Amino acid sequence: MKQLQRKHMRVMGALMSASVVLGLAPAMVLADTPSKLVSSPVGLQSYAVTSSLVDLIWQPEYNAGVTYAVYENGSQIGRVADSNFTVSDLQPNHTYSFQVATITGSGDVSKPSAAIVVKTLAQGKMVNVKQFGAIGDGKSDDTRALQRAIDAVPKGGTLYVPAGTYYTAPLQLKSDMTLYLAKGATLLGSSNIDAYKPIWSRWEGTEMYRYMSLITGDNVRNVTITGEGVIDGNGETPIHDNAGNTYGNWWSKQYKEPLSDPAVSLVQSPNYSQGLPYARPSLIEFLHSQNILIQGVTVQNSPSWTIHPVYCDHVTLADVHIVNPPTSDNTDGVDPDSVNGMQIIDDTFSVGDDDIAIKSGKDAEGRRIGIPSQNIVVRNCHMLNGHGVSIGSEMSGGVQNVLVENCDFDGTNAGLRIKTLRGRGGIVQNITFDHVSMSNIQAQAFIIDENYASNGSALPPGPVTDATPAIRNLNFDNITVNGAKQAMYFSGLAELPIQNIAFHNVAINGAGSGIQAENVEGVKMDNVSINGVPMFDGVNTIQDLTFQGILPSAATFLTGTQPIALPGNLVTNVGGTISASFASSADTGVNMPIVTGEGTNGNGVGVFFNADHRVEFQMHAGSQSVDLVSPQAYHDGLWHQVTATWDNAGDANLYIDGSLVASTTVAPATTVDGDPTVASPQVNPVAIASSMTVGGTTDASFMGQIKDVTIMNYPESPLSISGYHITNVSGGGVVSPEGLQVDAQQYNNRPYTFTWVPPYLIGDPFLQTTAGSRSGLSFDLHQDATVYVAYDATAKKPTWLKPFVDTGETLSNDVGETYEIYAKDFAAGEVSLGPVVDPKHTAMYTVFVGQGLPTTYQFR
Repeated sequence: MKQLQRKHMRVMGALMSASVVLGLAPAMVLADTPSKLVSSPVGLQSYAVTSSLVDLIWQPEYNAGVTYAVYENGSQIGRVADSNFTVSDLQPNHTYSFQVATITGSGDVSKPSAAIVVKTLAQGKMVNVKQFGAIGDGKSDDTRALQRAIDAVPKGGTLYVPAGTYYTAPLQLKSDMTLYLAKGATLLGSSNIDAYKPIWSRWEGTEMYRYMSLITGDNVRNVTITGEGVIDGNGETPIHDNAGNTYGNWWSKQYKEPLSDPAVSLVQSPNYSQGLPYARPSLIEFLHSQNILIQGVTVQNSPSWTIHPVYCDHVTLADVHIVNPPTSDNTDGVDPDSVNGMQIIDDTFSVGDDDIAIKSGKDAEGRRIGIPSQNIVVRNCHMLNGHGVSIGSEMSGGVQNVLVENCDFDGTNAGLRIKTLRGRGGIVQNITFDHVSMSNIQAQAFIIDENYASNGSALPPGPVTDATPAIRNLNFDNITVNGAKQAMYFSGLAELPIQNIAFHNVAINGAGSGIQAENVEGVKMDNVSINGVPMFDGVNTIQDLTFQGILPSAATFLTGTQPIALPGNLVTNVGGTISASFASSADTGVNMPIVTGEGTNGNGVGVFFNADHRVEFQMHAGSQSVDLVSPQAYHDGLWHQVTATWDNAGDANLYIDGSLVASTTVAPATTVDGDPTVASPQVNPVAIASSMTVGGTTDASFMGQIKDVTIMNYPESPLSISGYHITNVSGGGVVSPEGLQVDAQQYNNRPYTFTWVPPYLIGDPFLQTTAGSRSGLSFDLHQDATVYVAYDATAKKPTWLKPFVDTGETLSNDVGETYEIYAKDFAAGEVSLGPVVDPKHTAMYTVFVGQGLPTTYQFR
C-alpha cells in the first residue's frame, strides 16, 4: 500500500508555525510591495471550524511552481503548495483574520487576498474518558466507560480521549458534542459479533437491519469528530461470539444476506452455522442527522463501508485519512446516501472498493422514499487504491449537482464511474469534474454503465417508465490522464441514451484503447486528445457529437508544414458538419485542403480552397457523390468561415460567412428493412473518414491560416449557422450547443442550470462563461445583433455596463441566483465586455445574442 502523507502543514501556534518547517520567518508581516503582475487568490473561505482549529480553502492557480503564503492576523504563518491549510492550536471562542497570497515559481508575490474573519467555537466542558474508568490498554473492554463518558458530556461539551488503545463495542453519540481523539489515541472495534446490536438502517440501497456501526449517531445535530487519533474497525481480526465460536474476519464473506423483515426479534439467537444474519457494520454511520463534521482523524480497517451518512444534511469530511487494505471487501471510503449538502475536502483515500460512492436508494423503494443525494463538493482530495468516485448503482432517489474539483487519482481502478441498470429509475444529472489529474488508472478513466448487473438483474429493453434510469448533463474540464487501460467506456440504454456530455481541455496519454460508446447523445469535445491509440474503439453509437477546439488560436500552414491529425470515424454519410475559419495568403494554383478525411474504397470528405480561389466541399460515400463550389472567390487574405453540412436525406449545403452559397440533393445510399413485409428504405451508414487532417495532406498544404475548426456527426441547423455566428471567443467563454433555454447549463465549469429565461429569448445563442472568472470577454459577431448581458442582481455594476439598457427582465438559476438583463445593439465585428468588478461576487455574467431590436427596446 502506498504511503499516505499529509498534504498541508499543521500550525502549532501563531509564532511556532508551519512556516518554521519551511524556513520562513515565524511572524512575517504582509508584503508592502506585492507584484502587480500576480493575481491574488480568490474564494478564500473556511470549510471546517472547531474550538481549536480552522480549515481554509481557496481557488488555486493552475500554474507550475505556484505556492501560497498564509497569513493570520497580518502575520505569515505558513507556505503550502496546495490551496488549503489547517490552522490549529487556536483559542476557543476567539476571532481571527486570515488571508492568502500567491507566490510564483520565480518568487513574485501577489497582493494578499481579501481577508475573512472566523470565530472559533466555544469549547464547553471537557470530559476525560479516564475519569469514567477507561483503561486504554488495547485489551480491556472500555465500552461501558466510553459510553458513560459520552452520556455525561453536557451540551456543547467535548469528550477527550487521551493517547491509548481503547477496545470497544459500538458507541452511540448524541447531539451538540465533540469527540476529540488526541494524537496516539485509538478506538479499536470489538471482534465480538454479539457486541454489535442490530439496528434499522440502509444497506446497499435497501432499508433493513444491519449491525450497529462502531460510531453511530441517529437523529443527532451539531456533532464533531476531530483530533489526530485513529478509529480502527479491526476488520482483519477473526470474528467470535460469546460462546467462543469464530467465523472468519469481517471481510471473509462468511455471512448470508441480512434479514430485512421488520418483525425479526432483535434479541433472537442467530444461527451462526449459516453465517452472519445481518449486514456488516460501517465504521462510522450517521442517520437522519444534521451538521456533522469529521475532521483530521484517521479511520481504517472498516468492516464494510467506512463512513456512511444516510438521510443527512450538511456533512463535512475535512482532512480525513481513510485507509483499508486493497483486498478488503466492500470497504468504500465514504458513501453519501440520500445526503443534501456534503463537503469532502482535503481527504486521502486508499480502500478496497469505491473511494467515494454516492447513492440514494434502490429500485422501487428508493424511488418511493425519493430523497436524492445532491449539492456535494469534492475538492483537493487524493485517491490511491480504490475505484475512484462512483455514483450508484443504488441511485433510484436521484443524484444531482456534484462537483469534483482539483483532485488527483493515482492507481485507482477508475476516475469517474456511474453505474445503474434498467429497473432502477432515478436521474443522475449535473455532474462536473474540473481540474483533475489521473495516473496509472487500472481500468477506464471514465466509465458510465447503464447495464451494470453486479447489484441487480439485467432486464431486456422496454418502454421508458419511472423505472428507467436517466443520466445527463456531465462535464469534464481540464483533465489530464497519464496511463489507463481504456480512455472511456459509455454503455447507455437504447430507449433512453446517456445525454449531454461535455469534455473541455482533456488530454489522455498512455491509454490501452480509446473511446467505446453506445447509446450516447449530445457529446461535445473541445480540445480533447487521446494520444497513441485511435480515439474511437470498435463500434460506437454517438448521436450529436461535436468535436472542436482543434485550433484554439490561428495556426499558420505553409508548404512543408505538418498537417494536424484528427481522430477518424468522427462522421458518416448519415449526417455531419465541417466548419472552419480560414485566411489564404498565397496562390498555389492547386487545391489546398482546409479539413479533409479519407476512408476506404474511395470514400472521403473534405473542404478545400481550390485552384480558382473558391471554396469547395466534396463527399464520397458509396454511390453518393457531392461536389459543391462557392460562386465567389475568397483570395483576399481576410478571415472567412466555411461550413459544410449533409444529412440522411441526401441534402448537402455549403455556407460561407453564414450565408448559403451552394446546395444539392443526392440519392442516399439505402437498404431495405429486414422485415419482408416492410419495404421502407433506410439510410446505410458509411464511415467516410477513417483519418482526418487540418491544413493539408501528404500531397498538399494549405497556404495561410486556419482556426475555429469544428466537426459534428449531425448537420448543424441553418439558423445556428446563418443567425449570428459567434466566433473567436476569448476569456473562457464557449458557445452553448443548445441555445438559451430553461434547463440549459449556465457555466462551462459548473452544473448550474437556468430555471427561468424570458420566453422571447429562448433559443438564442448564448455564451457559457467560467464561474469564478473575473476576466473580461470578447467575441466576433458575423452580423448586426443585440448583445444581452445577464449580471448578478446583488453585485456592484461595472462602468462598462452603463451604455447598456436595463430591460427590466431577469433570468435565474437552480441555486437561487437572479441576474438582471441589460441590452445593447452591436454592429458586426468584435464585441468586448469588461471584467467583474465586485470582489464579493465571483460568479461570471452570462451573455446571449438576439436579433437587433428597436432602440426603444419594447420588450414583452
